[in-house]
Amino acid sequence: MLQKIIRCYKKLLNIPLQVKCASRLCGYVDMIYLVKSSVLNFSQRTAIRETWGSNTRMRTLTIFIIGYSEPLQSFIDFESNHHDDILQFDMEDTYDNLVFKTVFSIAWLCDINIQAKFIHFVDDDRMINPQNLLALAIKSIPLFEMKMVGFKVTSAKPYRRYSSKWYISKRI
Repeated sequence: MLQKIIRCYKKLLNIPLQVKCASRLCGYVDMIYLVKSSVLNFSQRTAIRETWGSNTRMRTLTIFIIGYSEPLQSFIDFESNHHDDILQFDMEDTYDNLVFKTVFSIAWLCDINIQAKFIHFVDDDRMINPQNLLALAIKSIPLFEMKMVGFKVTSAKPYRRYSSKWYISKRI
């Protein structure tokens, strides 16, 4: 099922890496920041571009992952043309589709011709320190070793109430 979903992802806006990377070598970067953002969050994307997302002392790429919203598409097109840092997928931009931003982004990473030491998924309401994050990653994760790092919730139980958006059937 997952392979079928990944195979059929469709990009509405793609990042022209040749243009974005014209002024620097982009075949290899230290970190790619994939920022999951709502189409509505123009100000958060601007704040990231003006702070940690514009780090020029490090070899990094900051890419915003968004879904689709017809009423805002002209604004998104303008923003994308101006910044060349938006990757838009053909899915409604809702909280329920958040997981697809991650899945489709991984599929996109497999399609592009760029090598990165580390890839960091982050939400657009988070502030990070790129130097500290890269230093921590280099110190903690051996290079050339695939790792997915996250937060483990202990004592969690599946949602069995059918009306919950996180409902999980007992058959699973």
